[in-house]
Amino acid sequence: MAETPLLSSSPCGFQSMHERNVRVSLTAEDVLETGERVLSPEVAPPDTVDVGPEEEGQAAGQTPEARRAAEGEEEAVKPKVCVGTAKLFALLFISCIGGAYGTEETVQAVGPLLAMIFMFALPWILQYPMCLLTAELSSALPSNSGVIQWANCSFGRLSTFFTMQTVFISLFISVSDNAIYPTLFVDYLNEMVPLSRAWQYTTKAAVMAVAVILNLVGVDIVGVCALIMTFLVVSPFAIMSLFALPYVHPSNWLIVPNFLEMNWIVFIPLIFWNLNG
Repeated sequence: MAETPLLSSSPCGFQSMHERNVRVSLTAEDVLETGERVLSPEVAPPDTVDVGPEEEGQAAGQTPEARRAAEGEEEAVKPKVCVGTAKLFALLFISCIGGAYGTEETVQAVGPLLAMIFMFALPWILQYPMCLLTAELSSALPSNSGVIQWANCSFGRLSTFFTMQTVFISLFISVSDNAIYPTLFVDYLNEMVPLSRAWQYTTKAAVMAVAVILNLVGVDIVGVCALIMTFLVVSPFAIMSLFALPYVHPSNWLIVPNFLEMNWIVFIPLIFWNLNG
């Protein structure tokens, strides 16, 4: 006797054993006697009468025309597009790269040649497989909860434990990573306009408050702000690169300092932080 797996409405796709209310079985005798597959529900009552769509609509107080019109309206509903291509690109840029900040320290740590090699190679070695993994799991389990939903569907009876671990790790990463940016903003601002310690703390709190308010308003305004931030971040580097063209010496790109003089403790965290998003 072979049982056929039943799809469930759970986000993970299939029913577990305790979720199955109806089991459909197929015996060899049924196939031999009829010459075709006969499905015999074990729990189906013998006097069950199949009710067609027309009868279901009438039982619910709907005419067939009204039911078909309602079904047509449901089919016409499409997912709402929250952000366009430009806003999505800006959000990805700000979330994953955010500019070339920190590259000065990486070049100082290992020299320009190794810094450029790692900047070009690391995305293909680490980030590209992560992009493929994210695309596949997002298509298989489309959910706003992302990695939390993936963990919930991957570990069976231990899913509760691992889901909670994923939540705590994601929360820790978000809190610790987002705390860096107000500090960086104040550090760069302090170089142009010296600030007292009180004003530094006030400015950090203001930056965090603005970010929280924008996220509470909605993703559309966040996309607009990401576009503005992308322009403000990229334009200085583009302008400075144009002014620096007469002073470029490609021979300096091949400089490699002594291995013992390289500061790997500074280089490795910075290169991962800059490219890991």
